[in-house]
Amino acid sequence: MYPHVKQLLAAHPKDVRLVIRYVPFHGQVSKEAIGVLEAAREQKKFEPVLETLMRNQPVWASHGAPDPKKVWEFAVAVGLDRARAQRYLATGAVETLIKRDVAAVEAADIRGTPTFFVNGKLLSELGPQQLSALVAAELQRTRKKP
Repeated sequence: MYPHVKQLLAAHPKDVRLVIRYVPFHGQVSKEAIGVLEAAREQKKFEPVLETLMRNQPVWASHGAPDPKKVWEFAVAVGLDRARAQRYLATGAVETLIKRDVAAVEAADIRGTPTFFVNGKLLSELGPQQLSALVAAELQRTRKKP
């Protein structure tokens, strides 16, 4: 879904934004990716790291053999300062963020990823066309407001 989400963001740069909530449904590899992404955010490298992790997800997040070390390799390859990232992770800020996001996800009864909400409305059937239709409907609805 990520390539499609990028297209929606590019098509509506002033009207659509992406909010990501982290949930470590896949154990250590998820926690590693979350930590790397938040360290990248702290270093102003979130987008390039997110891009490379999404593009290479089959390599590091394989359901048969997940490899958390690969998360770091991909992130460093696009400019993440690993030593600085590890210092940031040692502060505990990411663990606090994960706890907050897990609580929000549990409250919304989300059980898997990806899950999309558009203006608080759950995308009930996952698919690019369905997401586009919901975004279009919400854009139309919000533009009609005085």
